[in-house]
Amino acid sequence: VVPFVVRQVDEEIVLGHKYTIPVKAAVVVPISRVHKNKKYWGDDAEEFNPERFSKENISKIHPYAFVPFAKGPRMCLGYRYAMMLMKIQLANFLMRYEVDTDLKLNELEFCCHVTMTVCQGYMIKVRNRKC
Repeated sequence: VVPFVVRQVDEEIVLGHKYTIPVKAAVVVPISRVHKNKKYWGDDAEEFNPERFSKENISKIHPYAFVPFAKGPRMCLGYRYAMMLMKIQLANFLMRYEVDTDLKLNELEFCCHVTMTVCQGYMIKVRNRKC
């Protein structure tokens, strides 16, 4: 949910023999744009496609093309805890409730604050599941 991270460069980086990023420069990594980059995800990069992460496809993904918790030594400390908690909470929620929406993924507009949110709000319907 964090749309970008800022990192300080430890050593000089030359990009394509044309640009140089000096030591100690601050570099903004736009995570939300990397996650929709056609270079890594193809022409349907904007589409929701969970099959991208199937066992067959996961090895083809560049290790830095999907970094929701950042990567490297400054990776989010809560990553493992967040993933475990999310799975448990989602499973419990979906056992009890049905979720529905009229929203279309391609109609969502995102607002960039400290974390990224949906500008329209989360317009969902939640009903008790009939057991």
